[in-house]
Amino acid sequence: MTIPPVYDYGQTPPATNPNAAAAKAKQTKDMFLKLLVAQMKNQDPTNPASPDQLAAQLAQFSSLEQLISMNEKMDNMGLVPLSPIDG
Repeated sequence: MTIPPVYDYGQTPPATNPNAAAAKAKQTKDMFLKLLVAQMKNQDPTNPASPDQLAAQLAQFSSLEQLISMNEKMDNMGLVPLSPIDG
């Protein structure tokens, strides 16, 4: 398990590669969209997914886009984005 280091106030963290983070975010977004489209294409026409499920998945996609946008803005400001603890 990797724990990110803690920096004192005023201490500059090492530079991160914003291009790699942006590429991974785009890949995650594309994968989510592909899964959503595949699910809609392959659903049983006699028993389609409920509108509640579709609304929930679209809300998840919207949240994902907002998180990606926040991460990009933090990268542009030079802040280190928070990442989940690997485990």
